[in-house]
Amino acid sequence: MFVKVKEFEKVHYKKYINPISDRLSKNQQTGKSGMPLDAHPKMSADDGEEQISTPLLHYIMIPLLRAKLVIFLVLSICLATGCQNAKEQVQLDFSNIEPVKPKVSGSTPILNVAVSAMTSPQETFHSYKNLLNYIEINTGRHILFKQRETYLEVNELLFEDKLDLAFICSGAYVTGVDTGWIRLLVVPVINGQTTYQSYLLVPSNSPATSIADLYGKQFAYTDPLSLSGCLYPKYLIHQLGYSTQEFFSQTIFTNGHDKAINAVVRRMVDGACVDGLVYDYLAVKRPNKLSGIKVIHKSQPFGIPPVVIPNGLDSDLEHLLRETLLSMHLDPQGKGILAELMIDRFTVSHDSLYNSVRRIRAELSSVMYE
Repeated sequence: MFVKVKEFEKVHYKKYINPISDRLSKNQQTGKSGMPLDAHPKMSADDGEEQISTPLLHYIMIPLLRAKLVIFLVLSICLATGCQNAKEQVQLDFSNIEPVKPKVSGSTPILNVAVSAMTSPQETFHSYKNLLNYIEINTGRHILFKQRETYLEVNELLFEDKLDLAFICSGAYVTGVDTGWIRLLVVPVINGQTTYQSYLLVPSNSPATSIADLYGKQFAYTDPLSLSGCLYPKYLIHQLGYSTQEFFSQTIFTNGHDKAINAVVRRMVDGACVDGLVYDYLAVKRPNKLSGIKVIHKSQPFGIPPVVIPNGLDSDLEHLLRETLLSMHLDPQGKGILAELMIDRFTVSHDSLYNSVRRIRAELSSVMYE
């Protein structure tokens, strides 16, 4: 027995959720392609009281309504048949259910933001949530957080003008800026520097002292566009006269520096190159995640992962975003948020900071994306 539940859910949505949504907030905004920042509880800028957002109610209420529907239908069937045939199976067809979209108010402008997942998506959102809240409050724009799994997907959003602001890696930046569809906004200063390094990791009991000792071993890359997690180790292997296909016995992509670290910790691979900033962050914040591994090589300094905007962004919005980030360390609240991310401040930089990245890419040439 199949029961269509689409219309039932629509009726109950109107009855139970809309009135609550309307009372709590009339300017919540969301979109099906992104994760709204206020999909999580956050503190009000006005009174410090925790507010439950409209999208959160949707995530809570819809499963409850579905559970209620199942109970209602089963009881109805039992009453109708007298429950005489115990062998008859009741099947519910949920294939025609469509997610209900909350109302979107046009009163608050949207700021579409993405953070390239240098760590896992959950870790990325947790780390940047307070920074995004700060930007939202100080620009007066509702942030729509668009999380993507790969650097390429974030670059594509920038190319398609679906983002207003993005925190991306250095390799992805050079790819985007050299094709003419993004530009540099600001860069973070960390430990007084606007550069970072790639770290080569192996298990702590490994006899390897350089990447040459990993010949015939298993290796983890992070992302095809990552400088520290992919291009740099390929560059080292190219310097030895090999291609990565013949050098390693097996390679994997983890889509995250923390995942590559974990692959080494769990002995799933014999080595990995990762963003030194991510490694250093974990060393301070979560040292248990680095148990049983060691760094055997650090690269030359490269231009730090930047904050970028699409080429077509409105100049007034560009100025607002730049000034918000540049002055953040002067505000006690902003300074505290930066400290949690281990960032000193943001500063203006020149594109030439990334010329060392371009040299790596140029030398790799055709083997860069093998």
